[in-house]
Amino acid sequence: MRFLLSIPSLYTYFQEIVGGHKARLAYLENWVCAKEGSRVLDIGCGPGEMVTYFPSCEYTGIDVSEAYIRKANAAYGDKGTFYCYSIDQAFQQDWEPFDLVHCTGVLHHVPDDLARDIARLAAHFLKPEGYFCTLDGCFADGQSFLARTMLKLD
Repeated sequence: MRFLLSIPSLYTYFQEIVGGHKARLAYLENWVCAKEGSRVLDIGCGPGEMVTYFPSCEYTGIDVSEAYIRKANAAYGDKGTFYCYSIDQAFQQDWEPFDLVHCTGVLHHVPDDLARDIARLAAHFLKPEGYFCTLDGCFADGQSFLARTMLKLD
């Protein structure tokens, strides 16, 4: 399953069939509440679709997958800037502080030490009044069989 989702077009299709678009829109509208003109850093931006969910902003996306970054630049390069960086490479950048550091569907895939590095990266690049948002799947009481199965496969 993980190999298939490493292919940008299959990842995008999978997100559509499991309701990813609707969930992301609700998450960004109800919880993130990014404002127009915000500076946004998206850690683990994947193929870049998240840029379309934000109001007009200065968007920077990073991901370790060259294939995802190629797709992001081809599809959304006019809406944001995308880099194939590891967390260590991102720390070395001379970026102005961000209003929002965003990380969707990443933390549950990485070991605890890398999750801590991601949180440190967020803190490093945030403005004093900025904030860090993340959205990851989790197991919950009353969850459907399909939802639990998808989480286990993920």
